[in-house]
Amino acid sequence: MPKISSGYYGQVQITDFIFDETVTYIAAKQGLEKAVKVGKMLLERIDIVQVDAENFNNSWNIFEKQHDSHLSFTDCTNVATMKAFGITRIATFDHDFKSISDISIID
Repeated sequence: MPKISSGYYGQVQITDFIFDETVTYIAAKQGLEKAVKVGKMLLERIDIVQVDAENFNNSWNIFEKQHDSHLSFTDCTNVATMKAFGITRIATFDHDFKSISDISIID
């Protein structure tokens, strides 16, 4: 994590879908106050990429055509966004990303 937050791998980016999942999960588990605090920190420190209509459609194509993975639709938005921006590395605990060619998981 220190390498990621230090910028070692470049600018940290998440999609608005990941922002949504993050603050919603924290609100459910730790309360709204904590979720707002984390949300503000994310908004101040990282680049949040909006999933536009083209990216959404590309995400859907990835979702419906997957065979060897069990990616959620939100995961597919990550894959589509990464491909659109030429991003090849992802920080995740989800090992289903290993089945996606041209993407490597940051350890």
